[in-house]
Amino acid sequence: MREQLQIYDQRQSRAGAVLWGMPAVVLMIALMVASCTSTQGFNEVYSEVAGFFSLGGTVMAKWLRANSEFGHFVGYALLSLSLSGAMSRRRVFVAPLIALGFGLLMEGVQVFIPSRGASLGDMGVNVLGVVVGLGLYLLWVIYARDFIGTARARKN
Repeated sequence: MREQLQIYDQRQSRAGAVLWGMPAVVLMIALMVASCTSTQGFNEVYSEVAGFFSLGGTVMAKWLRANSEFGHFVGYALLSLSLSGAMSRRRVFVAPLIALGFGLLMEGVQVFIPSRGASLGDMGVNVLGVVVGLGLYLLWVIYARDFIGTARARKN
């Protein structure tokens, strides 16, 4: 029985890595496009996305456009969360290092894009997002363990 549970855990962890890793890849591509496009090009893409979600001229859309730091925070929090989920529990602390390295790379690339500029403030918001994403993952893992442990205790 114990061997069957270990095999199940291995399969579960592989499936979890794929399911958590796919959003991480999508987020990295989205953050890369957002970081590497000109401000005008990004505004056009943003308008299309806002139109898709029916945010067009809403107060929320105007606020998001004016506060790009919020996008940095949410993007890197979600990236850290999804990378943490894709890692094994022993290597979960590698995820924020990958997210921080990616954020540093994207800020560095902006130095070479004429209409963009690297900013320590943006990097600080990226770091804050990464820390919050990792914290949310760790809280979720702790909560899930408690929930699963309680369910098993009730069965026995």
